[in-house]
Amino acid sequence: MEVSSRNLVASEALQTEITRSEARRAWVMAVLLFVAMLPAALFLTGPGLAVRGMDADLMARLGVAAFPLLVILLIVAAVEIVVGFHLRRSLRRGEHPAGWLAWGQTAMEVLMPTAILWAVLGVLGAADTFGGALSWLYFPMIVLTALHLRFGLSLFAGLLAAAGFILVAEIGLGTVAPGEAASVLDVRHPYYVKASILAATGLFTGLVAMGLRRQLFSSVAHAAERDRAVSIFGQHVSPEVASRLLHQPLEETGENRHVCILFLDIRNFSVFAAAHTAPEVMAYLNNLFGRLIDVVNGHGGIVNKFLGDGFMAVFGAPTDDAAPALNAARCACALIGATEELCREGAIPPTRLGIGLHCGESVTGNVGGEIRKEYTVIGDTVNIAARIEQATKAHNAQVLVSEDVWRELPGGEFSGEDLGLVELKGQPAPMRLHKLL
Repeated sequence: MEVSSRNLVASEALQTEITRSEARRAWVMAVLLFVAMLPAALFLTGPGLAVRGMDADLMARLGVAAFPLLVILLIVAAVEIVVGFHLRRSLRRGEHPAGWLAWGQTAMEVLMPTAILWAVLGVLGAADTFGGALSWLYFPMIVLTALHLRFGLSLFAGLLAAAGFILVAEIGLGTVAPGEAASVLDVRHPYYVKASILAATGLFTGLVAMGLRRQLFSSVAHAAERDRAVSIFGQHVSPEVASRLLHQPLEETGENRHVCILFLDIRNFSVFAAAHTAPEVMAYLNNLFGRLIDVVNGHGGIVNKFLGDGFMAVFGAPTDDAAPALNAARCACALIGATEELCREGAIPPTRLGIGLHCGESVTGNVGGEIRKEYTVIGDTVNIAARIEQATKAHNAQVLVSEDVWRELPGGEFSGEDLGLVELKGQPAPMRLHKLL
C-alpha cells in the first residue's frame, strides 16, 4: 500500500512535468509555424519575387499555392496557442488536461503535412509536390511526439502520417498523365516504402518515448522519495540534519566541531500538565514549540532533540557557523521575546523559560546500529550546557551563559550580570556564569 502510494505521488509529479513540457512545446510550435508563414507570405507576390534558378511559371504557381498553405499554418498555429493557454491554466489550477487533448493535438499536427500536400497538389502538380521538401514535414511532426512520453501516441502519429501520405499519393497518382515521368510518379512502390518508413519512425519514436518515460519516472520517484524522507525525518530533527544524513555515508565517522549548545526548559510545566488534559497540553506545546523552532532555524541553529518540556539546539553543526556562540545568544534572547509575544497574543498561558548556553569542542556524527541511527552531539559541552540550564532556577534567570560563551560575544550588544563562580551539579569544579538581562 505504501509503495503504491509513493508510485502515485511520482506519477502525479511526472504528469505535472509532462504537462509543463507540453505547454512549452505548444508555444514553440506556434512560433515555428508563424516563422514558416513568412516565406509562404512572400510567395504570394508571385512573379514579383525573384528567386535564382526558378522560372516564372513555377513562381506563379507557388504564389497560388502559398495562400492555402498560409491558411493551414495559421489554423494550426491558432490551435497551438489555444492548447498552450489551456495547459498553462491547468498547471495553475493543479489539474491535469483531458487525455484526448494530446491525441487531438497530435492528430492535428501530423495531418497538417497531409493537408498541405493535398492543398498544393492541384496547383503544383505531382512532380513538384512529391519531389520537393513538403513530404518530409511528416518526420519532425512524428519525432516531436516523443515529448509526450507515450508509446501509443507516437505509434499513432506514425500510422496516421503513413495513412495520410498514402491517401495524398493515391490522389496524386490519379493526376499523372499517361507517359509523364512514368518511371517514378505512376509507380506505387516508392510511396508505400516511404509510408512504411513513416510508420517505422512512429514505432521507434514510441520506443524512445517509452524508455524516456521509464527513466523520468524513476528519477521523479527517487526525488519524491527523497523529499518525503526529508519531510518526515525533518519533523524529528531539522531539515539540515535530514539532508546531511541522506547525502553522507552511514558509516561516516564522527567529527570534532566547535559548537554552541542551547538547552531550553519550560518552567513549572509539571504543574501546568497536571491541571490540564492531554490534548490541551499537546496543543500548548505545539503552539509554543512551533514558534520557537522557527526562531532557532532563523538564527542558523537546529533543534537536535526534544526533551518533553524542552529541547536541545545546536549551533555550528551539522552546517558550518562562523559565530555559533553569538548566534546562539541572539537566539536565546529571541526565544524569550517570542514566548512573551505568544503570551500577549493569548496563544499560550503565561510561560517562563530557562535557557542555558555553553560552547566548546564536541563530537558530532551518527550514533546507532544498522537499523536506526541518530545524528547527535556528544561531549562535556553538552553536559555543561544542560547543567547551566538547570542553574537558571536557582538564580531566577531566563538565560545563563558560560564564561566561554560570554567571551565570544561582541561588547555592547548584550548586557549581563556576572554571577561569579557557580557550582554545577555533576561538575568537578565551579564555572563562571553570566546572566543575560
